Amino acid sequence: DLVTVAAFVAWAGTVAAGLDAATLARALGRRPVTFVCGDADPFFPPEAHTAALTRLQGAQPATEVVRFAGAHLLDADTLGRVLAGLPVRE
Repeated sequence: DLVTVAAFVAWAGTVAAGLDAATLARALGRRPVTFVCGDADPFFPPEAHTAALTRLQGAQPATEVVRFAGAHLLDADTLGRVLAGLPVRE
């Protein structure tokens, strides 16, 4: 069974490789998707950004991209902006 989510955020990575495109698209539906990455992440370099973003946009074309100056970390300012933009579910 699929888990129902209000939104999906991929931070410094992407979804599991074993998850096929159709299942990903079905799981995301029309929910907001945000792709977040640092510009100096040694574990998730810029060339990996393109492949991950292409995969997410294939499932949800309206994927929002948020980039920040930094490495493989949860940047507090960026995290605050991303969280502020997510839908709240009661």
